[in-house]
Amino acid sequence: MGTATLATENAGSIDISYSAFPAGMMLQIVESAVTANITRNYNTMGAFSIPFTATISNCLSTSKILVSCNLCVSSSSDTIAMFALYDTTNSQYVTNNNSDGHCGTSVDASGRVRNVSFQTLYTPPAFNSQSLTIELYAKGSSPALQLNQRGGNDAYGRGTSNIILQEIAG
Repeated sequence: MGTATLATENAGSIDISYSAFPAGMMLQIVESAVTANITRNYNTMGAFSIPFTATISNCLSTSKILVSCNLCVSSSSDTIAMFALYDTTNSQYVTNNNSDGHCGTSVDASGRVRNVSFQTLYTPPAFNSQSLTIELYAKGSSPALQLNQRGGNDAYGRGTSNIILQEIAG
């Protein structure tokens, strides 16, 4: 029976860049959560008032990234909230979206909180120094989208939104 090198050690660092893992194997997972009330006050797709990003590092060049997004959404006006994932590393939208984004929900002026979740498997064109950053973009049919707080800045009904990135061997 032969042997295989799974990793090499160099000056105390482990290098897996030449390792072979079975396709579909999850290699690592990172989560970026935000509890602050962040807003998007435009009806064009773009970043929130405080950028909401997740970064995964030390990726293999052949990896795919399973992106999961869980959002706590509200608004102070009736709106259709649309969301898209943007790859800031490669300056492009994550695949599997259309002109209105990856997913959306209807939000009413009463400030009710809606939970939105979606996933997509992404094969980035490149990693920057083995890293990839994904940012959540949004737009509303009328402005005033909020994450993590009821519309009207109520002191209750607050939540947490997150982006989870899973590296999958290609």
